[in-house]
Amino acid sequence: MLLALFLSGMATLTFQVSWIQPITSVLQSTVYVVALIPTAFMLGLALGSFLIRFWIDAVGRPLLLYSIVEFGIAAYALLLLSLFSLLPSVLQTVSVIKTPFLYYLAEFSCIYLLLLVPTTLMGTTFPILAKSYLGSSVGKGIGELYSANNLGAVTGSLLAGFILLPNMEVRYTIIIGALLNVGAGVLTLFHSHPDKLKFFAPPLVAVFVGLSYCGNYSLTSLYNGGACGIYNANNLGDQKFLFYEEGDYGYVTVIGQGKFGAIKRLLLNGQGSSSLRLSDVRTSTLLG
Repeated sequence: MLLALFLSGMATLTFQVSWIQPITSVLQSTVYVVALIPTAFMLGLALGSFLIRFWIDAVGRPLLLYSIVEFGIAAYALLLLSLFSLLPSVLQTVSVIKTPFLYYLAEFSCIYLLLLVPTTLMGTTFPILAKSYLGSSVGKGIGELYSANNLGAVTGSLLAGFILLPNMEVRYTIIIGALLNVGAGVLTLFHSHPDKLKFFAPPLVAVFVGLSYCGNYSLTSLYNGGACGIYNANNLGDQKFLFYEEGDYGYVTVIGQGKFGAIKRLLLNGQGSSSLRLSDVRTSTLLG
């Protein structure tokens, strides 16, 4: 059970780090995104812990419920690969709001609602597992569970930020995070209800493969529909993505109309940074 909670903590912080990039591509502001995602996580964890208290004492097989919740988190995380691509269209519907405060409130609420389902499920995992794990020594048991979960969180953030994202990009980082959730669920199920594994295995494999490889996560749609396509105007025009790569500290994009004879633009973490226009070249040279 401690190992399961360790894997669950790893998955949670892997998602938190990797979700920053697609949302940044839409909102074009790292400051807002870094504030939004931890807030959504904390809100979901609090809400999940609060809601599960009404039912946890009536649950007869908490470890089975824990496995199902972990599978649910994995499935929704994979579904987000497609939902992220829909986010620009949703945000464009609120662009008609002319009051800045109400506009940002509506925009941020869309992000919160998108992330509230998995984070709320994450908030239920600790109380559910605690019911089965705790014996007569409540303080010792809570300390062990909390330590395992936090160690997993530290490992997940380091793994995602320094290894997975620089080498495997967003899609596969999220898939690995979902695999960690599945691993936590299978491990708990094997420990508590091994006879149930044969019922969960076929649908689990089908859902995982389907959501992993049939999702339409697209950087192009995130850019065109996000800040570059606000008010339903595609400000990228007919330019194409000539280069895209995720590195240790962010992601680099080069857009233009072709390999030769076109002005190319450089974007760092979704932000327009420079181009081959004379005015930009002069500014970049002066900065250098």
